[in-house]
Amino acid sequence: IVTGTAMVGDPGHAQQNHPEVNLAGFHISLAKAESDSPQVNEMKKKVIILSIGMAVFVVLQILASNIFSASKMSSAIHQLVSALPVGPDGEQAIEDVPSGGNFFLGNLTTMMSGIAVGLLVPACGFFGTKNGDKNIIQMFMYGNACCSCCGIVGFIGLLIAFNMVNGFLPVVTQCLDACDPQICVNSITALNVDPDSDEGRRRMVDCMAVWSDYVVQYSDMPHLKDKGCPNLVNCTSGGAETIEGHTGIRRLGVSDARSLLEGQPGDQTKCILDGSSEPKPADPLTECKIDKTLIEEMHSLKEMAPTMWKTINSFLIFRLVILVPAILLGCLGLVWGMQLEKRMGDGYRQVGGVVGQPAFTQPLQQITPGYNPQPQY
Repeated sequence: IVTGTAMVGDPGHAQQNHPEVNLAGFHISLAKAESDSPQVNEMKKKVIILSIGMAVFVVLQILASNIFSASKMSSAIHQLVSALPVGPDGEQAIEDVPSGGNFFLGNLTTMMSGIAVGLLVPACGFFGTKNGDKNIIQMFMYGNACCSCCGIVGFIGLLIAFNMVNGFLPVVTQCLDACDPQICVNSITALNVDPDSDEGRRRMVDCMAVWSDYVVQYSDMPHLKDKGCPNLVNCTSGGAETIEGHTGIRRLGVSDARSLLEGQPGDQTKCILDGSSEPKPADPLTECKIDKTLIEEMHSLKEMAPTMWKTINSFLIFRLVILVPAILLGCLGLVWGMQLEKRMGDGYRQVGGVVGQPAFTQPLQQITPGYNPQPQY
């Protein structure tokens, strides 16, 4: 509510009302200008309330973003650690997993800096309106314009990222489901064959062979061939060389990325990690072996992919949702700041230590020509 408070000056000054904003029991005095009108005072009230609301939103937004990010990051790392294979003694691959609280406290300095910077624009709106400073109000306008533009660009970027993630991750998930080497292990076990035996090893290589010119040797079990799967066998000669026992997986090519962006994923029967073009050894069943660690990691990745997909999606959706009110507040601050700056007059001045009190002058006494008043005794 905008109210007026009476202020009485000396005999040479008239009684002057100074508007104030009553917000939740707090009285915020506003500077008075000669050009003030009920419309200007109402606009000042709106800008003051908007500035306070923007300040509260900045603090809540940064706190919520950091809490949400810390919890999601901690959850994702715990899921990753639980999916990774354990060591021979049962130890986890990552022993000290940070919690969400650790992530939040570790980012505390950055968070406080972000709050301090984010409060600059609302502070310009509040103090510029309170003190009647048009220059600070213009800074409020320009700050809101910059924040709104950055928010719109960020929103478009997040939409593009959301579209790419939801176009790319389902394809990867489909590939991991089709190329899970655990399929070979389960099928061999179902045939009452020990996967660690010589027969089991040969069957594993036959099941996991993906070379385009490879001829399947065992027809009583499923195979990864012709599914576009990566080459997961470790061959020592004539075929794909490995580094530290792990076979290379082809990176996502430029054509694959372009097809995903254009919404044309290409051949849906083959995975984008296709390793069938790699050279085949002369006798894969004797020259290649199986890396159990790689099989466990691929299976863990397959089990973890849907959860990671949901985590990334929830993070992008949260950022998109939180940007909407930020953009709206920025646009509203720009419009109201422009309206207030346009309606405000240039009558703000400091007189007698009171900011914004206009100066008063005594009216000139009219002199009649030829009349020279004499002092009365």
